[in-house]
Amino acid sequence: MEIDAQLSAAGWSVAAIDSVHADCACGVNNRCDTRRGIVDMVATGTDIKPFEKRRRPVGVLDAEEPEAITPRRTIESFEQFLEKHRDRLLALQILYNQSAGPGALTYEVIRELRDTLAQAPYHLAPEVVWQAYAALEKTTPRTPPAKVLTNLITLVRHTVDPEHQPLAPFPELVEARYQQWLDQQSNETGPGPFTDAQRHWLDIIKNYIALNGAFSTEDPEAYRDAWEGVDSRQANALAVAHKAFGDDLKPIIEELNTVLVA
Repeated sequence: MEIDAQLSAAGWSVAAIDSVHADCACGVNNRCDTRRGIVDMVATGTDIKPFEKRRRPVGVLDAEEPEAITPRRTIESFEQFLEKHRDRLLALQILYNQSAGPGALTYEVIRELRDTLAQAPYHLAPEVVWQAYAALEKTTPRTPPAKVLTNLITLVRHTVDPEHQPLAPFPELVEARYQQWLDQQSNETGPGPFTDAQRHWLDIIKNYIALNGAFSTEDPEAYRDAWEGVDSRQANALAVAHKAFGDDLKPIIEELNTVLVA
């Protein structure tokens, strides 16, 4: 209707008109008269300041008309975020295969990605995006997606390549890759079985990568952090690791970074 077009052009929402009518502010008896009265007031220059708070800018939703946050909108917002920041954040550069290898995908790099995602205008948390995917794809993960930072790696990869990157908790993917890697080391082309001390350290490194991202071989604190959760009685975790592996420690950790994070 023409009158509705005039009201829309003047910045009035349907909810705002109904609110004015409910207050009987125009002294009219029906909603149709309320609409005409507002148009007349605008056309004649009548003071409409009492009603200004009920108006909205054209294209901006009124408080009484919130736009539903659906799973599809959440994923679209996440996709927009990735596209905007793929060349700006190191984590996305790595995940889009534009920069350093998996060994650079450390806790600090992933945390920067998470913190940026939480900022305006997106205000997204990884678990919210995960739930949106689960709702749309009607999938139920084997275990609920806990607030594990590295699950953000799964979310990015699933968004970029949903057909080949499953929506599975990152620690589960790491465990599966680790077991496959161990099997490969035990065959005739591998270096042979590991000692108990070596296998103990390999399990520690695997668990660290599953929860924190790549293991930094250049950071002594990484060895301490990984070891403290298992055996805090050892004073020097790096020394214990070198005792188990000798000079071969760094290459094997870098290999695990590539195998488990990639």
